[in-house]
Amino acid sequence: MGQRKPTIIRSVLALLLFVSWPLPADANMMDRIRDIYNAPDKVDELREQYEETARTLEEQRQKLTEAESSLESYAAQQQRMREENELYRQQNEELRAQNMLLTDRLEQLEQDKADKQATYRKWITAIAAAVALVAGYVLSIRLWRYSVWRSRKRTDGGI
Repeated sequence: MGQRKPTIIRSVLALLLFVSWPLPADANMMDRIRDIYNAPDKVDELREQYEETARTLEEQRQKLTEAESSLESYAAQQQRMREENELYRQQNEELRAQNMLLTDRLEQLEQDKADKQATYRKWITAIAAAVALVAGYVLSIRLWRYSVWRSRKRTDGGI
């Protein structure tokens, strides 16, 4: 009987557990009447949810429309900026060409000025050399006459 006691206790516990196990609930007539009575409240609640969802959807549509219009505005602005950029690029090319022409002309003018100055220097040098030669000639003639006069004076005795 010593070994039967734990088996009996286990059996009694299993029987108690089986008896106390909850049975599945089934809806009775009262629950169904309550559901029918509460149906208008549920319909109102569903209607409010629908209206809220519709408002949210309309707000999202408006935001999407605004986003599309701002996107179109952005695209138009981008196109306008591209056109302005192309215009600036063309003007830049024209100005660069003008700058090259002006630079070439400036270099030519500087070269002409340098050539004129070189010519003036050559003329001044030539004129100075001619004046120096004439002055040297005149001076040499004077010195020669003076030396001839002195040598005659010595040889002639002072006459």
